[in-house]
Amino acid sequence: MNRNGRRGDDREVIDRSGDANRGPVRALWTIAAVSVVGQLALVPIGRAASWDEAIYLSQVAPDAPTLPFVASRARGIVALVAPLAGTGVPLTAIRILLAIVAAVAIAGAFRVWVHPLGWGAPLGAALFGSSWLVLLYGGEVMPNLWSAILAVAATGFAVEAASVDVPGHPDAERHRRRSLFAAGIALSAMAFVRPSDAVFLAVALVFVPAFSRRDRRLAATIGAGVLAGLAPWIVEMTVRFGGPGGAVRAALDASHVSAVGGFGERLLQHAALSDGPTIGPVSEPVSVLGVAWWLWLVVLAVVALSARPRRRGVTAAVVAAAALGAGYLVFVGGYAPRFLLPALALLSVAAGAGALSLGARWVDATPGRSRGAIAVGAIALAITGLLLVWNVATAVRVGEAIGSTRATERRAGETVRELAAGEDCAVVATAAFPQIGLASGCRSRPVRPGEDPIAWLAVRASAGDRVFVAVGPGTSSPIDGAGVLAATEGWTIYEP
Repeated sequence: MNRNGRRGDDREVIDRSGDANRGPVRALWTIAAVSVVGQLALVPIGRAASWDEAIYLSQVAPDAPTLPFVASRARGIVALVAPLAGTGVPLTAIRILLAIVAAVAIAGAFRVWVHPLGWGAPLGAALFGSSWLVLLYGGEVMPNLWSAILAVAATGFAVEAASVDVPGHPDAERHRRRSLFAAGIALSAMAFVRPSDAVFLAVALVFVPAFSRRDRRLAATIGAGVLAGLAPWIVEMTVRFGGPGGAVRAALDASHVSAVGGFGERLLQHAALSDGPTIGPVSEPVSVLGVAWWLWLVVLAVVALSARPRRRGVTAAVVAAAALGAGYLVFVGGYAPRFLLPALALLSVAAGAGALSLGARWVDATPGRSRGAIAVGAIALAITGLLLVWNVATAVRVGEAIGSTRATERRAGETVRELAAGEDCAVVATAAFPQIGLASGCRSRPVRPGEDPIAWLAVRASAGDRVFVAVGPGTSSPIDGAGVLAATEGWTIYEP
């Protein structure tokens, strides 16, 4: 019996890998395997690069000129794919490896939550891993899913560090130090991948009362971890933009950040995008099932918060999810469903605990209340099953749509590559200029309002480049009198 009068607390705090944890851990690895199969089977694995992917890949691809890297981007995802992308392997191979590593990373991150949540951890991982966003972005060269995974791990380690309550016990202190170190590393990696997300999470964790008011060492670790991860971005952007202030202003401009007005519009836009497409704004109506999916996770999180006794870490997960979600809903004017992946991941942690609580009530129901418990359980299973089917169908639909669009962009770029015939080249594109540049191997730039593309092409031509203009569907050539060289699926390639 410890100083708080609770029998067996020493074992509860120190032993994190007992028999009770084996079932949930095995379930997590099963979920990881299913997630890999889902990612590879439901979404076209051979899809071409998106706008953002082309920019990230161009930083390390051996056969493509480097595309401009705006201040709001960080190089964490570039570092992750560099060992493969730098060797020139096909994008399909990179997607397969990313899907596998992402599924394993999700299992590992939710593994941190097995001790505080038990079976709630694999339930949360299943809710998160079956979402159409994870099924789609697991194989994408994009930072948002990795930010989400690291957020789950960082918050879990912070919860573990804050829960060690056996002062003076050597094993407990060792576990606490390990948890603190792991939380700092996870936050540092998160900041390296997605700086703004890490800052939102750090602020949330520091202000969780259970942490900040009694644990200065944890707060210091959180701050140090974020600063360590931000350091590479700060150094690079300070050099490029003449100081930290210029770097921050450039990042805010590039990421469409605004601190005033528009919350209602942003909320409606994200609700409309909850079933795709992958970028907004859109004019489609709000998706009923998309909103229902988020609301169901919120309901399960509320169940977890109201459970008595409340499972450890649920409050931290909910506060962190709210902070990460509000960061985009309140401050960011850009619209993309992937922005909310970190919030979705942490909300799934709490929702898993809520699902476990509902299941426990069902199992423990007295005979007189069994009908009500069975009805609640049946309704919960039906809702979860319906939303699972909806997520799978949405992943298939959105994956097919982006696969078709990106295929035409890649073929346009490949056409430019064929026309260049191995010569150095430059291309101006009316749309999708990063994708055209990556696929063609040419220097590329967009048609910007108020700018004359002829001047840039003339400079490139004088340097010995073959120059081209790629005109996308629904757009017109920015250069009068240019000669048509080729046409493919709505794209026309001109020579000025």
